[in-house]
Amino acid sequence: MPTMRHVWWFAVVVVGLVAAACFAPRPPPPAPPIDERIPAVVGQIVEVVEAPDGARVITLRDGLELRLDPDATQLSVDDLDLQALDTNGASGFAGLVLYGSDGLGEFYAAADNGSGEREPTRGFELHGGAFDEGERIHLSSGLLLEKAPGFNEALVQDWWFPLRDQDFIYLNAEGQVVEVEPQTQR
Repeated sequence: MPTMRHVWWFAVVVVGLVAAACFAPRPPPPAPPIDERIPAVVGQIVEVVEAPDGARVITLRDGLELRLDPDATQLSVDDLDLQALDTNGASGFAGLVLYGSDGLGEFYAAADNGSGEREPTRGFELHGGAFDEGERIHLSSGLLLEKAPGFNEALVQDWWFPLRDQDFIYLNAEGQVVEVEPQTQR
């Protein structure tokens, strides 16, 4: 039969575990980026179709079609399935793709539209280790994104940067950063 002493110790242990979880240290920072990869095309995905050669043909909301080579480098941390970001979902509004090509080859990043809105309230969600470079956010993968005109520097805490892979970067429909949020804030 548990005594009052046992109950008291159990409560102390539970409070200690909760406190440890809340104040757990952030994971180590990501490696600094060595490349600057600037997307040339940003658009909301309408459909993704796999071509016979393994390439993916991505139709964007504005009607543009991108042909994504199977060897293209994914610069977003999440291994997002582009098919899952097309309009097969109930909302009809999908994720965002950021695409480009440079001396290192083709690259892309995908941001999720978890809200199902035409343009999500908080923005399209991208994860990744990133560094604040004044007017830009530079992901450790090399992806370089401009901050949106409404980006509120006053809300950003010094300890947030560099962002870790699980932290949130919210983008507008033009692929600009509108907000960042460390995972520890959620």
